[in-house]
Amino acid sequence: MTCLRRSQAARLFYSDDFERADAVPGRIKKSLFGVTGVQTLDGAEHHNRKQLFMLAMAPDRLDSLRAAAHTEWRLVSQRWVEADELSTMDEASEVLTRSACAWVGVPLEEAHLPQVCAWMVDMVEGFAAVGPRYWRARASPVC
Repeated sequence: MTCLRRSQAARLFYSDDFERADAVPGRIKKSLFGVTGVQTLDGAEHHNRKQLFMLAMAPDRLDSLRAAAHTEWRLVSQRWVEADELSTMDEASEVLTRSACAWVGVPLEEAHLPQVCAWMVDMVEGFAAVGPRYWRARASPVC
């Protein structure tokens, strides 16, 4: 493993000299990033995919994500006033799942929310794990 830091590391990582294709272990490519994710491509393929990704990072799109998250946090926080107990993890995963789906325009039916939240949590918590957590992440349809 090589650890990089500071501006010199950032310049190397974002330069055309940095080879991404073999930088990430295959097991992680098959879960969180995807085999053809922008983080695993080099050259023109990387630049083309990154341009698509950066369209989503435009200020107006990020404002849209912030607004979706703000709305969702406000809605769940209203439930907390009357709750006898709650799980911060469950509440946060619900907010993040609802916000992400709203942001990308994927309809999310209320009945499917618990399962989609579980898939998202499995994907993020288990993408580099060993054993059952990893296999749950790999089995998640969101991978």
